[in-house]
Order: sequence, then C-alpha cells, then structure tokens
Amino acid sequence: MTAGLRVRTLTANFRSAGVSGDLEAGHDWETVRKPLALNLVRGIGPSIIFAQECSAAIREDLAAALGSNWSHEPETNVSVWWNNQAHTLTDWDRYQLPSPDTVPGTDNDIRRLVLAKFDTGGTEWWGASSHFTPRDAYWQGKQMMAACDYIRAAGAQRRVIFGGDFNAGSTTSGSPRSIARAAGLYDLRGKGPALGRIQNVKMNSYNGWKPPVYDGWWIDDVLTGEDWVPYFGRMHHTDGASDHNWIVMSAITLS
Repeated sequence: MTAGLRVRTLTANFRSAGVSGDLEAGHDWETVRKPLALNLVRGIGPSIIFAQECSAAIREDLAAALGSNWSHEPETNVSVWWNNQAHTLTDWDRYQLPSPDTVPGTDNDIRRLVLAKFDTGGTEWWGASSHFTPRDAYWQGKQMMAACDYIRAAGAQRRVIFGGDFNAGSTTSGSPRSIARAAGLYDLRGKGPALGRIQNVKMNSYNGWKPPVYDGWWIDDVLTGEDWVPYFGRMHHTDGASDHNWIVMSAITLS
C-alpha cells in the first residue's frame, strides 16, 4: 500500500455567541472569547474545520481572521470550513436529521448534517459536520444511523472524515459510536493506528468552563472511513475559548 493524501482537521464546538448568561458569567464572545478562539485556531493550523455552534457573529469573525484563502458552507451554525488553496470544493449538501423536536420548515441547526465533497491534488474525499440532540440516547442513535445512511448513499463512506458534537460519550451497544463502527466509520480512539498517538486522550471533550477533567469522556469526536488512517490526534484544551475542548486530527489515505 502507498501513502496518499494528508489532511489536518479541527473539530470544534465554538459555543454560540449571545447565549443567555454568558456575558454575566464572563464568557461573552465579543469581549472575552473571540481573541482566545481565533488565536487557538491559528495556532492549531488546520486546513479543514468541522464547526458546531458557529453562530453568525462567530462565522463573521472566523472568516475575517482566516482570510480570503478560506471558505465555508453553509451559513449555519453547523458548517464545514476549508483552505481553498489546499482543497477544492466540488459539491456539498445538508440533511436534516430525525429528531424529537424537528419542525418542518425551520432552520434546526443542532440536528443537521453537512456533507462536503472535495478534490485535493486529484484525490476525491468528503468532509462532514454535525451536532446531535443532547441528553437523549435514543435520538442520538437514530441520528447516527441516519447520518451513516446519508453518507453511504452519497458514495462517501470509505473516504469521509466526519467531525461532530455527538453529545454522547459511550461506546456501548446502540450508542452513536457503536452504530458508526458497524457502518464502517471509526471514531478516533477506535482506530488502532491512532490510539498511541493521541495527546490528552483522557481529557474530557466537554469542560463546562472549568479546568480539564481526565475521565476520557468524549461527547465530541471525529470519525473516519476505511481509506483514512489517522496518525496524530490531540484533545486540545480551549482554556476559556469554548465550553468544549477541540479535537485535532491528522490523517492519511492509503491506496
């Protein structure tokens, strides 16, 4: 087998701007979190970002900070961002996942899957971002099944990287990760070559604005199809930029 495409990704729940109580608690986007988050993104240096809770004010500031070499789709809180000097977008779509509170005709960002198709140096691959229902294992499972079915129908299953806030930390039967694994999409810790190369692997992905806890409970994750081999990962403490820690992953295709 020969090495092919290399991609460095960031999976990031930004925590929407303007959430009630954040200003009073010292977590305002404009006055506190913006410089922290933008400096963190610059320091990580991804070429792809899978974003959740990337609200309008955050999208505007992130786009300005990244500059004209970057693009994103769509203009919603769940989005995929890419460096257009490294990757060429050839197609994209979004799919509303099943949910207990999905109302037809509304912009229900938290239950959406965004799937983008890229060409990078002649190699075709896909990137996906999503945000699942919190505190509801049944619907999280339904949403992962629907996401995997949609990715498979698009022909993206083997060459997809799927970063999301799945709001679930379990790997037990019926959980989003076990459903994804059965469908050929493997979470970062569930793919052997990456396991020994994940920094801060025990750090929880949700921090709740507090110092890191090291219980290994990831409610956020990045999944890869069979053609991707992750060779580096890091749970990156956001230190006040968000109430979630962020996941950095580098992966390579093998052919």
